[in-house]
Amino acid sequence: MKYICLGNTTSDPIERHFGQYKKLSGGDYFMSCRQFLETEKKIRLKKLFQSSNLNLAGIFRVLKEEDQSFENEI
Repeated sequence: MKYICLGNTTSDPIERHFGQYKKLSGGDYFMSCRQFLETEKKIRLKKLFQSSNLNLAGIFRVLKEEDQSFENEI
């Protein structure tokens, strides 16, 4: 292979992800590290809701069970 046609690749998923950062941080172009981490937590929580059949109470119940099992191991 002598060359790669970059027109066939897309950066839409990356642009969409960073667009979510900008949107969830209040539209600021420049974000602090704290805003970046808080926004990443929001995005992951949103994906967790979308990928599971649990509601908010169900997710808290799962997290509480995880904490209890971790404490029992210690």
